[in-house]
Amino acid sequence: MSIPAPDGPLDPSPVLAVSARVVPEQGRWAVYLDVVLMPDKPDHVEAKRIGDYESRARAESVAAWMTRTANRTAPPSHGF
Repeated sequence: MSIPAPDGPLDPSPVLAVSARVVPEQGRWAVYLDVVLMPDKPDHVEAKRIGDYESRARAESVAAWMTRTANRTAPPSHGF
């Protein structure tokens, strides 16, 4: 199974936190990746749609995988 890339690049600002959420959309389950950046500008929270899936279980599995991967590859904490 291949995971589609988010629609557009993420802001390169330092990342404070990453989480994923699953929401129902048009009879399917969509996964969004929420990224909290350094609050040096008004738009310091970004939500990127990862994809949609036929079952909630599969979407939650992808959300957990994306969160683990993002947290593993995120830069070190800035002490907040």
